[in-house]
Amino acid sequence: MHFSNSTGRFNNLGGWLVILSVGLALGLWVFGAGLLWTMRQNELAKAVQASDNTVSAMSADIARNLEMFDLSLRAVIDNLDHPGVQSASRDIRQLVLFDRAATAKHLSSIKVLNEAGQLTIDSRTLAPPRKDLSSHDYFLVHRDNPNVGLYIGQPFIGGSGKWLIGISRRLSRADGSFAGVVVGTIELDYFRELFEKVVQTPSSVLALFHTDGTLLMRSPFNRGDIGRDMSRSDFFVHTRGTNDGHYEAPSAIDGVNRIYAYQRVGDYPLLIGAGISTKDALAGWWHDALAIGAILLALGLSTVALAAFAHVELKRRELAEGRLKTSVITDPLTEIRNRRGFENAISAEWNGAFASGVALSLLMIDVDHFKDFNDKFGHQAGDRALIKIGRVLERARRGDQDVVARYGGEEFAMILPAASTNEAYRTAEWIRLAVENAVSRDKGGCWPTVSIGVCSRVPTLPDSYDIIIASADSALYEAKRQGRNQTVAHDYLLAKASSGLAA
Repeated sequence: MHFSNSTGRFNNLGGWLVILSVGLALGLWVFGAGLLWTMRQNELAKAVQASDNTVSAMSADIARNLEMFDLSLRAVIDNLDHPGVQSASRDIRQLVLFDRAATAKHLSSIKVLNEAGQLTIDSRTLAPPRKDLSSHDYFLVHRDNPNVGLYIGQPFIGGSGKWLIGISRRLSRADGSFAGVVVGTIELDYFRELFEKVVQTPSSVLALFHTDGTLLMRSPFNRGDIGRDMSRSDFFVHTRGTNDGHYEAPSAIDGVNRIYAYQRVGDYPLLIGAGISTKDALAGWWHDALAIGAILLALGLSTVALAAFAHVELKRRELAEGRLKTSVITDPLTEIRNRRGFENAISAEWNGAFASGVALSLLMIDVDHFKDFNDKFGHQAGDRALIKIGRVLERARRGDQDVVARYGGEEFAMILPAASTNEAYRTAEWIRLAVENAVSRDKGGCWPTVSIGVCSRVPTLPDSYDIIIASADSALYEAKRQGRNQTVAHDYLLAKASSGLAA
């Protein structure tokens, strides 16, 4: 049985609910992603600020101590030019040349070298040993260049086995010629202890570099890192030409990805950098992100699930309504349209044919001697006969456009849109013969036949389908009058009537 169902509005509504819920879920997830991204950037900004604060504090401390050491070197240079210092006793000379800064914890010593690089005065002893220090960079630089000013040299291992760097200034005669060097050697443990005072995460780093790329100190400490050339590392790629800033990159030493902040130490050729691993910086964010992400995911999925459930329920309601509507216009015995379904269909097809100007054909079919058949074989056999005739009609349909119905009792109808009288007649004959042939297959040759009336009309008025029904009924009556098991077209009646009038 084929006829349209107008309950698709529920399916459309359910579809829109699912689409809207998916859109809402996506909106929630996009909003959540934006929120989490903002939170992530804020956490990274906090890490950058913390690193900035660290390098600023470290830079200020180191610059202050270097300035103090430089003042001590300048005092030695000034006092060496004072009349009588060179001729004074050694103990008096020590008191005049070296202030208390010269005895600071990590200032190894202050030494005076002559123009040949020989040690002449040492802040740590009144009788310095004969020692040639002319191969050290702090001597060679001042000897070869009078305009260096304060020089911070390369790290080296001193006699005590500790790592040192030299901070030196040039001694010049009145004519500007080279007279030697005043150098203070600082233990790199000073920087190590300073860095270890800073509270850090396990993956954080603090590092001090010479601007030529030499690593002077790094925390966490590894003795083998001191003096390492880092001039080609990401640190110097990002810091080149700038005095401060920040960036993110993996470490050239341990490969850990970190957010770095860096700053130049005063006017000195030193750079200090602090880095916190992105993993540590985002540890709190990951905790919040997983919680928020789980909530948003659950909300989104719940929204979609509820919409899907509503869609299923609407679909179920649609199907139920469709079944209810179908049952209203369906004959429960034959499962084809009933009288009401037929009238709905004939009205729609008649008005459609009127609008398009094409023919509409109708077959009215009645079971012959059905009461006698029922009386002889019983009502159950009669019901089975009606069911089989309904199936014959279904098989006779040319396509989905044809409509079959139980018109009432043992009477059936078949609507054939856009069918001529000849097409309708051929269909009727097929039905009649198919029912007639069933005689040999049931009840020992006793089987009801059918009589069929055929009418084909091109509608000239809307909503006047009763015309075609009356005409098909007239043809059906004529078929029964002629002896039943006949097919009669209404055009035949018209032709017969015309010939009778002519006679």
